[in-house]
Amino acid sequence: KYTFIDENVQKQTLIWLSSKQKSNGCFENDGELFNDAWKSGDEEGILLMALTVGAFFEAGLNFTFPALRNGLFCLEEALASGVTNAYNQAILAYVLALAGKEKQVEVLLQTLDQSATKINNVIYWEGESKPKTEESPPFIPHVPSVEQEKTCYVLLAVISREIPDLTYASVQWVAQQMNFNGGFSSTQGTEVYFLAVTRYMKLTFSNDQNTVTFSSKRGNEIFQINSDNRLLVQGSELTKAYGQYTVDVEGQGCAFIQEKKCASIIYENVLSPKKESAFSLSLEVVKDNTSDRSLTKFGLTVT
Repeated sequence: KYTFIDENVQKQTLIWLSSKQKSNGCFENDGELFNDAWKSGDEEGILLMALTVGAFFEAGLNFTFPALRNGLFCLEEALASGVTNAYNQAILAYVLALAGKEKQVEVLLQTLDQSATKINNVIYWEGESKPKTEESPPFIPHVPSVEQEKTCYVLLAVISREIPDLTYASVQWVAQQMNFNGGFSSTQGTEVYFLAVTRYMKLTFSNDQNTVTFSSKRGNEIFQINSDNRLLVQGSELTKAYGQYTVDVEGQGCAFIQEKKCASIIYENVLSPKKESAFSLSLEVVKDNTSDRSLTKFGLTVT
């Protein structure tokens, strides 16, 4: 079920990381960041410290480990001096949540809430410098990895408070960014996403069984989701690229349903008209006229 990691290797890693810690608890900022989106000027050291202390917590260590305790002290000092970069604020909120620093987490989440983008019942965090896009682009614009990661770190911090209603809007947006291979813009973004979503599932999943019924003209397919197979990917292949389909969900908990779109394109030596796409594919979710957010039945129209 799990990937084996030699404890001796982990101990050697902790020894090496501890050797990079300075007397004030901070860590040496050795090397350069490859991702320009992570560069935050004078606050780059905060990112390194937060990731390191977070790794200590994720490894199962606690305050008895000197490097963790001293590193957390350095983070708190940096926070008291002021942190303006939203990406750093998001990671700090997550790490401090792991440390049980509720008051500091609450302050950071309130600050992040002011910079959040709230539209169409979803919440997410954009990059510091958002590139301009067309008003009506032919395709859904690419979302930078830093936006996905930032939103996931905020999500992780909120999940630690065990209030599912506050996380739903962010989970919905992040899930929409998944590509048809099941990943995201970067390896880092994919790793943080699955960490956030699995903890969301743990928070919302119950021992009761969820039944997902997929209906089309050819008949119905039923998928059972329970505690034994909740991480198993189950799917059904559409026989046609267009048509009307219905998804009916019964039970309690969280079931993630994704429509995977693949397209084969034959390239010809003909230029497409300006601002027109070579092909189009759309998915429409038909909702009932109700204010209930927790709908259990809805229709899908693929054209």
